[in-house]
Formats: sequence, C-alpha cells, structure tokens
Amino acid sequence: MSKKFDRKKHRDELYYKHQEEKEQDPFKDFEGPRSELYLLKFSHFMSKYRKNIVIGILGFFLVIIFILSFFEVQRHRENSATLAIEELELKLEKESTLDINNKIQMYEKFRSEYSVASADLRSAKTLSDLLAEKGEFKKAAELLEKASTSINQPVELKAFYLYIAASHRESAGDTKVAQQNYNTVVQLIGKNREMPVFQAWSLYQ
Repeated sequence: MSKKFDRKKHRDELYYKHQEEKEQDPFKDFEGPRSELYLLKFSHFMSKYRKNIVIGILGFFLVIIFILSFFEVQRHRENSATLAIEELELKLEKESTLDINNKIQMYEKFRSEYSVASADLRSAKTLSDLLAEKGEFKKAAELLEKASTSINQPVELKAFYLYIAASHRESAGDTKVAQQNYNTVVQLIGKNREMPVFQAWSLYQ
C-alpha cells in the first residue's frame, strides 16, 4: 500500500527550504535596479558584520597609532642621546685637564644610559681613543670590533673602525686578531677606488 502524501509536511519542507535559501541570499527574489540591489547587499553586509567591521577598523587604527608612537619614541631617544653626547663632548672640551680615568667613567656612564645606535658608534670611537691613551689597547680594540658589527653601510666606516681596532690589537701584542681585522678591511674595500684615500685618512687619524 502506497504511503499517503502529506501536503502539510510538503508545504513546510518547501517553506523551510525557501527560508534557508533566503538566508543565504536574502535578495534572491529582488526585481529592482541592479544599482539598488548592490546598495541593499552592501547595507545588509554592513548590518550583519557590523561588530566585526568595527573591531577591524579599531584594530587598524590601534596598529597605526602603535607604529607612529614607536617611531616617535625612537626619534625622541635619538634626539636625547645626540644632545647628551654633545653636552658631554663640550664639557670634556672645556675641562681639558680632567683626569683620563674620569673621562672614561663619564663615557661609560653615558653608554650605560643610552643605547641608540648613532650615539653608540660615536661614543665607542671616543671611548676607544681614551682607553688606548691609557694603554688599555685590548679593551679599546674590543669596543671598536663590537661597534663595527652594527655597521652595514657605509662599508668604509666599518672598515675604518676595524682598521683602528687592528692597530690597537697590534699594540696589545695580539697579532693574530690584528691580522684578521686587517684581512676583513681588505675584503670590505680592497677593490674600492677610494682605498688610497682611506689609507691616507687612516694614517692621519
């Protein structure tokens, strides 16, 4: 015996199916202009995902604010370090009779308080000169060698730091490391047309 057709159940199934299709595309039966359809779809999308969109926009602006703040802090640190080292250099220039140990302590204190790259390189060279003047050639060389690792460009500056470090190594009796530094200098600018100028400049320094 065939199963009796249930019209109510069939209508309900069709209704639910239509509702599901409408949920997937609520504008399926829309017959208006295409431009109006796009506008309605956009409004529906904004309404449906309003929370996610607001969170996304807020997140975007927070990231922008964070990036701008980061660079502003970096710029402030750079400026502060530059002013501090200029004040230190001016102070030592005025107090030329100051004991070398005091000068070294002042530069070491500066380096412990400021870690900005530009000021670090600048203070490393001066502190290295003071240490070499005191006779601490190994320490002076190590300072310049460490500073040179943070220099990528210009290579001439990196070579200059290593050249002076090599000279200090020689004075400390560490000829093996001195030769390694000299070899690195040659690798950096050996084929550079400015090499003769660099050599003359290094000797002058």
